[in-house]
Amino acid sequence: MYWRKRRIMKTKSTYYKETLPKLIKKYKIVVDQCLDIIGETIDENITDDKLYNVLKSKRMASEDVKYYAKEIDALENEINGVIVKETTKVQGAESFTQQ
Repeated sequence: MYWRKRRIMKTKSTYYKETLPKLIKKYKIVVDQCLDIIGETIDENITDDKLYNVLKSKRMASEDVKYYAKEIDALENEINGVIVKETTKVQGAESFTQQ
């Protein structure tokens, strides 16, 4: 029983590791498509309501690029076995620690 469970877990782990490069390729395709959307020119004869939607889609595409770029970095680090420690600086904490 234990051996079977261990073999199943090992199979899931290898499948997970095998699908990561495919996922990274898909994410890179998404990033390229979003960059194409951001780079398109806006027609001068566009109405205000359509202009709002175009600008909104460009903003959403830029947010998607940032998100997927971070995901690509995280997945590549996971494949390579790199552990990244993220440090975030808290704003306003300096005044409380100095008092």
